[in-house]
Amino acid sequence: MKSIYLLRHAKSDWSTPFGNDHDRKLNDRGIASAGVIGRHLSSAVKPPQLILCSTARRTRETIELLTSASNWKAPVSFDAGIYDASTEDIFSRIRLVPETIDIVMIVGHQPTTGAVASLLLDGTPVEIPTCAFLYLEAKVDNWFTIGKGCATLKHYAIPRDFMEDTFD
Repeated sequence: MKSIYLLRHAKSDWSTPFGNDHDRKLNDRGIASAGVIGRHLSSAVKPPQLILCSTARRTRETIELLTSASNWKAPVSFDAGIYDASTEDIFSRIRLVPETIDIVMIVGHQPTTGAVASLLLDGTPVEIPTCAFLYLEAKVDNWFTIGKGCATLKHYAIPRDFMEDTFD
């Protein structure tokens, strides 16, 4: 079996001027959320063996904070194509993961993260707020056969479940 972790970036800052959407940084809520989810995941799931991450600033900041808080040491591969990827683009990237890897994590954006999760779960819709984490267990022996309906949801975590201060 193979495992796929999906993570949407933490809450980004819309209030400060930025050059373009790709360059938006995390806001204070996003910074706190990434640390909270990272601490939770350190004891809730096994660490990934490879992380594929969008090159957007908010995804890079999210994964840096999360891996620091979780003490995960997996290599991170930054991929500009994840920023505006389609579901098929994400599946294509997963299918290229080396077979020696059993747990891969994809750090990306909405609506693609939710669409990928839904397809893997055979159409089941999943709420994907900022910094949502999903652990999907795929009933496949190799990455090349990843596709619609091959996975089950094993763990779902969102920051508001672990934070004292609730954000709207």
